[in-house]
This record gives sequence, structure tokens and C-alpha cells, in this order.
Amino acid sequence: GGLAHSTRFFGTVEQLKASTAHARVRGMLLKAGWQEAAFASLLESLFPPPPAASVGKRNATKSAAKHNTGAATRVRHFYRKLHSVRVVMNYYLADYLTFG
Repeated sequence: GGLAHSTRFFGTVEQLKASTAHARVRGMLLKAGWQEAAFASLLESLFPPPPAASVGKRNATKSAAKHNTGAATRVRHFYRKLHSVRVVMNYYLADYLTFG
């Protein structure tokens, strides 16, 4: 944890929106000199592009408004014990609070 103390070392720190995350992350990686072939499948997995119908809508549906990495579901599947979830969440609490 502790992004609040280390973000000054990054050129870009931003909160991503489901509707624009794919394009923003892709653009940042290309600007940093990465070849798209090196990150394309990971980008699709972590930040899938929004459905064509939702692009540009101001009032997103509840499912589109959720964090699109599926982190909550992954936490439930990966950590079988509530105590483990609490330990991990507590460790990253400062990071969660940094980004609201």
C-alpha cells in the first residue's frame, strides 16, 4: 500500500472509467513505446472495450458503471477465508482511499 506517497514518481495517475479505460490504457502503453502485440491480450482481459451501444452515453447502466476488471468476483474466488480478504483489503486501504 501507499500510493499516496509514490504517485509523484508517475507521469500519469488517473482514475479510469469503464467507458474509456481500454482506449486510455492502450494510448498510454503506445506512448510509452510498447508494441501493441506485447500487451493486446492483457489489455482485452483487464480493460475490455465497452459495448458499442454504451460508448458516449452519459448515463451508464449499473453493470457498465462497475469497475470492469471484475476484481470483486476475483477476490471472492481467490480468497476462500474472510480473514484473508480482510488482511488484503487492509494492506491496500491507503491505495483505495487515495482514489476514492
